[in-house]
Amino acid sequence: MTNLDNDSLLEYLVVASEKGLGAGVTLLVNGDYVTGTIISLEQYYEILKNASDDLAKLLGPFMDIVVEERKKIEEEDLGRNYIHLKDVEYFNQNVRLGDIPVRIKLSDVSGFNFGAMTRNGQ
Repeated sequence: MTNLDNDSLLEYLVVASEKGLGAGVTLLVNGDYVTGTIISLEQYYEILKNASDDLAKLLGPFMDIVVEERKKIEEEDLGRNYIHLKDVEYFNQNVRLGDIPVRIKLSDVSGFNFGAMTRNGQ
């Protein structure tokens, strides 16, 4: 079931990412601009598992279960609660996360635009 607090277009982009379609996006989250590329939940977990052996040992089995359970739910329900991004930059804080993906509640997003934001001269 779709969460009425979420932007339906942004929620659709999350669904599209699960089918392999990534897109650059800039989100307004709690007063900060967050820019990056939308990835699926499965890609998010894969990046985390590959980040370090310790993280893979700690979260790997859990992540595999969550991905499989989520796939079952997705077949019946289009509702999404989170968006996952890679190549992330928080503009107001001037922070780039490099290879670290982020997970953001869709209900925390108050606005967005298509395309990743860049700084002048970059």
